Amino acid sequence: MFCWGKKDRTPVVKATGARFGINLISAVSGEGTMRYMTINGRFNADQFISFLKQLVRTHDQPVLGGG
Repeated sequence: MFCWGKKDRTPVVKATGARFGINLISAVSGEGTMRYMTINGRFNADQFISFLKQLVRTHDQPVLGGG
């Protein structure tokens, strides 16, 4: 978080203190290229399928799973 204040004065930032979260899914190719997608809210099967479709569209070789 960035804020600006007058010179020689400590800036005061008003905040609610509310927490937030974000989900992330990622994949790394054999060459070291990383692909990721951020997801607001809960992660579900539809979002996973969407991520896999994006991977398939951007790669000319098969997408393999690992674990």
